[in-house]
Amino acid sequence: ITKRRECPYDFRGVFLYRPKLSYQEALYDRCDQIVYAGLVEETYWAVMNGLDPDGLVAKSIGYHQAIHYLRDNWFADDRPTGRREQIAKFRDLLEDYKKACRTLVNRQMRSWANNSKHFEWLDISQMSDDATVRAILQRYESPTYNPVIGKP
Repeated sequence: ITKRRECPYDFRGVFLYRPKLSYQEALYDRCDQIVYAGLVEETYWAVMNGLDPDGLVAKSIGYHQAIHYLRDNWFADDRPTGRREQIAKFRDLLEDYKKACRTLVNRQMRSWANNSKHFEWLDISQMSDDATVRAILQRYESPTYNPVIGKP
């Protein structure tokens, strides 16, 4: 039987969060930025240079949606030719990508963060970046740190 040893480190974890609507808006903005910065073009280049479209990397969020878009819109014999149909397909790509990202974030919030017994939750929705840094440092510098653990 192995005895459980006391951890020699003073572990202080802080989980930064925002209310759902706040982080979803930021998530959607980031998804838009990634797609408009060239996700489809990057994916096309990667596939043309050896990325297996059915491999593990191609199943990651972003590449998966872009490969699906490319197959249906660039490589298909019956690809859309009308401007409106092309725009609609591009919007479908954006929505599919946002949905996949939102699903991942929600799963992470439910499983990892909610089950962690070592993290204090800190709502940063009304805090500036500087205030957030100060709040974290205050927790780390306090000799009598006694966090409220778990989701509020």
